[in-house]
Order: sequence, then C-alpha cells, then structure tokens
Amino acid sequence: MLSRLSVRAQSSAAAAAPNTLASAFDLRSSRLTSGLSVSSVDLNQPIAHLAIAFRAGSRHQSATEAGFAHRLRNALGGDSRRAKGLTMLWQAGAIGANVHATADRENIILSMSFPRSQASLGASLLSELAQPSLEAWELEDSLDTIKSDVAHLSTYERVSQLLHEAAFRNGPLGQSPLCGPHNTGSVNYRKLQDYAASRLVASECAVVGVNVDHGELQSFFAERAFIQENKNRKEQASSSYHGHGESRREGCSTGVAVAVAGEGPSLGGDAKRLAAGAVAATIAQKVLSSSSVFYQPYSDSGLLGFYVESVADGTTAAKIKDSINKFKTLETSVDESAVQGAKAATKVAILTKADKGAELASSLASSVLSPSRDLHSPSDVAALVDSLSVNDVKEVARLAGARLSLGALGSIRHVPYLDEC
Repeated sequence: MLSRLSVRAQSSAAAAAPNTLASAFDLRSSRLTSGLSVSSVDLNQPIAHLAIAFRAGSRHQSATEAGFAHRLRNALGGDSRRAKGLTMLWQAGAIGANVHATADRENIILSMSFPRSQASLGASLLSELAQPSLEAWELEDSLDTIKSDVAHLSTYERVSQLLHEAAFRNGPLGQSPLCGPHNTGSVNYRKLQDYAASRLVASECAVVGVNVDHGELQSFFAERAFIQENKNRKEQASSSYHGHGESRREGCSTGVAVAVAGEGPSLGGDAKRLAAGAVAATIAQKVLSSSSVFYQPYSDSGLLGFYVESVADGTTAAKIKDSINKFKTLETSVDESAVQGAKAATKVAILTKADKGAELASSLASSVLSPSRDLHSPSDVAALVDSLSVNDVKEVARLAGARLSLGALGSIRHVPYLDEC
C-alpha cells in the first residue's frame, strides 16, 4: 500500500556517482515524442520495479508556492481523473505490490514493486496514481499526514534545512521540501493544480523499469497519454552556493546538533568531478570519524560536509571547532594512500547497490532527470573512479573547505561561529 516516506536528502558518500548497472546488463533508454524519457534494464529477478520521477521538488516552487511539493507528494495515491485512489491501491495490494512516494529538493518519485508477470497492470496503476486530481476534498483528507510529517521531523532534517538556508540563502535550494510548521493548513487547490499542471508533465518526467521489457514499457507510455505533454512549462531557476552563512536556532534540548558544509560538485558538471566528490567524502569520513559525512549534489550546485550531535557541555565548543578545522584543511589529508583506499571503498559502494532493483529504479530516474541525462554502467563508473588522480580529489577538498556554511539547533551557545575557527 502507499507508504509516505520522510522527505530528506540522501547522505551517502556514493550518492554522487551514477548508481547504475553492470555492463553485462542491457540498459536501454529512449525518448518519446511527448518528451517522456523511458529507460529499462533486466536484472533477471522475479520482482519488477517501476519508478516515475518528475522535476517537481521544492526547488521548483515560487515564493508563493511554499510547501506545494510536500502537498503534492502526499496527494499521490488519491483519486485520479480516471479512477478512484482506493480502488487503485486495492488493485495494487491484490498483486502484492508496494507503492512508495518520495520527494526532495529536485524531484518527486512514485515507485512500485510487484511480480514481473504483472508489469502491464503495474504500469497502468502507477501512471494513474502519478496523476492525482487534487480536488479540494482530497487535499483536506491529506492534511493530517502533512501535519504528522512536520511534527515528526528528525533532528537531522531540521538541521539540514538550516544548513541549506545558510548555504543558498533565498535561492531555490534554500526552500524546505516540507511545509513549514505554520503552513500546514488548507491550501488553494486550484493553485496546487496549476503547480502540478506545470510539473507533472512528460517533458519533466522519467520512467524507469527494472526487470520490465523495454519494448512493452515504451509502447505502453507511447500509446496511453496518461502523462500529459507540457503546456505551462516553467524554467528552472538557478541556485548558487553562497557560503560564509550561518543559520542557528535555539532549542529546548540540552544537546546540540550541527551541520557544516562547503560547496561540492554539481550534477550539471563533469562526471569525473562527481566521482571525485564521492571519493573526497569517503576520505572526510575517515578524518571525521565521530561525525556523519554527507555529499549531496544538485543540478547546479552541491554540498559536501559533516553532521554531528553532541551533549552540550564545557568541551562541546572545542570539539566542534576541531571538527570544523579538520574539514577546512581536508585537502592536507588527501594523499596517494588515502585516495587509493577511498577509491576502493567508493567502487564497492556503487557495485553493491547495482543489483537492488527498487533503489536502482529510483536512482536511475533521478539520473535521467539530471542536467547531463547520462546513464553509466557500474564498470564505467568504476573506471571513472580509477582514473581519478590525487590532484582531482584535492581540488574538490579545497573547494569544500574554502567557504563554509553552518546550521545549528539546540544549545547553540556551545557552537562556535565560523570566523572563530
């Protein structure tokens, strides 16, 4: 049945590299006349996975559309203009399918897993579920889920939002993927319908099937215009990394949570730099062993940094300052030995995820919607990682440590300012 996963940025060090397929697999991709991208691969597994992704994340919202991506994600699974949501979810359950909806700053992804013999029905159901009618009563029914999502935000998610505000200021990437605490009530459904009409369209969409025949998948979406062609396309606004910013929020906790990051390679840049970002993150995790290192690339920018939670006491400020200084000088930890070890770990992470169909479908869909639209096999990505030099990784580490941003929540008096480090 429909599962509402929490909205958060993925923080795996391997997330930057294209999460793709072994070269022995037949990775196929085509673009329909409507602008819809259709890709598939067969892993010879009994369970099929479909993912439909739209460029409809929070970065695409205008200032008056705050929270629309969150509301749209939670509306998936409701009525479409052709069928009742309850009936479709019942049919999905009848074939043993699992349906998941996720959203982040870039994309909204609706995915389904089911027996591969049910591919035709699965595609039909998922394409309908991906086109919600967004009527007023449907949105009212989802209000409780909106409020629950906001109320149950993790500390990491709250601090991550503060970091993005500090790093991107009022830019599109500074917008939260969730509704704000004071923005969880009713919304003008016609405005949300307009937002959906401009984003849930073929030219902003990618469909990926794992263990699904490519010809059948292509024919289905070519013959059945469930996903409409774009009539009200909005251009994506750029979001530059600013740095030197801090966003702090006092909390009632006796602890403190801090996220610090610098600029990382973007999805729109050179693929080799993306691979270098993943390797640099692996090295940073070894240097900052008591912290959680993350690397989140976006279409036109990226963040490479670390997150730490601590009980607030007399030693907290010194520990945080030490971590910040280690990250600022990460470049000095990049040598031949460190790079070779990090390259090996990065390749293992990529290849390990290559045969996980559900993750693969969503990851490939996001890759198709990235500016480069490139799909690579794991062997290609591994070769790219192998080709990295020490200087390639040093350059990424130097950029990340040059202009830091900070987000902090809790007992913020124990958090030093960046200009004190």
